[in-house]
Amino acid sequence: MIKKISEKWFQSEFLRNIFTLMSGTTIAQILPILFTPVLTRLYSPEAYSNLGEFVAQVSVLSVILVLRSEYALLLPKEEDDALRLYQNNSIILILMSMLCLFAKLIYDAVLLYKSQQFFVYIIAFLYLIAQGLVLNNSFYLNRHKGYKDISLSKILRASSILVFSFVFSILDSENGLVYAFTLGTILEGVVLCVRNKRNVVGFKWVFSKDIFVKFKKFPLLDSPSAIIHALSIQIPLFILPLFYDENQVGQYYQALRLVGIPITFIATAIGQVYFKELSVCVSNQQAYELTRKIVIRTGVVGLFIFVPVMFTSKSLLPIILGEQWSLTGFFVQWLSVYVAVQLMTSSISSIFNVYQKQGPALLSNIIFLIVKICILYFGGMIMPITKLIALFSIISFGYYIIILLYQMRVVRNFTLKLG
Repeated sequence: MIKKISEKWFQSEFLRNIFTLMSGTTIAQILPILFTPVLTRLYSPEAYSNLGEFVAQVSVLSVILVLRSEYALLLPKEEDDALRLYQNNSIILILMSMLCLFAKLIYDAVLLYKSQQFFVYIIAFLYLIAQGLVLNNSFYLNRHKGYKDISLSKILRASSILVFSFVFSILDSENGLVYAFTLGTILEGVVLCVRNKRNVVGFKWVFSKDIFVKFKKFPLLDSPSAIIHALSIQIPLFILPLFYDENQVGQYYQALRLVGIPITFIATAIGQVYFKELSVCVSNQQAYELTRKIVIRTGVVGLFIFVPVMFTSKSLLPIILGEQWSLTGFFVQWLSVYVAVQLMTSSISSIFNVYQKQGPALLSNIIFLIVKICILYFGGMIMPITKLIALFSIISFGYYIIILLYQMRVVRNFTLKLG
């Protein structure tokens, strides 16, 4: 039976591509997991709080580095159109990176009433450029089925971040995690550029207005939706420091990292291949069946991962990470409640792009962001952080259930019209 399942898996190109991406992303996520108990003894919760603040800011900004046009790279039928879109994205990346850096300067000065050292802004700018290169080149490689290159780049990023983290624990234990995170991203961006060079022969620094207009829904509709969605995910790391100390915020960020690992390596790997396949069968009734299978499989995986985590994290994590991380286990327990459903919605999130449903996606993200801000801000004034995160997780669970049902409805309605 195992032999039959194995033969069926490797006979399917779709499953082979998922396996290729998942193997790289799995290794890339296992490495930090294996060494987390060591790093939590080299770095304090306050150091992780610094990393969380940095990641929250650049994560929100990085989703619009190429105005979401990286997703459009899979759609043109003509290779020349795809290359011109890639060229547009490269020019947009430079301009948006400078704009995002300016936005960080304003945020620090006006909202936080502080200014960072000049070196911090250099680090942020380098990260933004590197992450933009990762997005643009990985999606172009996806177009050419360069899944091995994408997979290997993820391993390089994770392993280099780990090495740099150990190095900087000696040199700068306060900000070492931020430096390591940035340098690892730079290495991934450089490697993807080199590996993608063969696919972009004839590249020119020329902006094609007609291509930009053709795919204008991505920058005009998907970009606002994406930045609001990213802000919705990261908003706790913006609001929690207003009410709670760095130790508590650092432990929350550590918990968020741990429960986010399946989202990173499972949803990202499946989502990239799913987007490619869905863009091909967008006018085919196979789309609904493909989506249904993905949801069922990711749902089963989510149950196997998060149910045991919910019952064991509170008692096991303080032993694994160290006594000073006792709150992390509690946070992981509650965050697992909604991340299991988020795993399913994230795997098929490209539905909104393929079916041109950026408008409804934008509206849902705005509503959920407002709800989150209200819960976190007003809850932060009257609740201990433990009760607030529990409430936050329950409401997030309900939101992702609604999103999942809507995603399935979009695909089903489209395919039924074809019949």
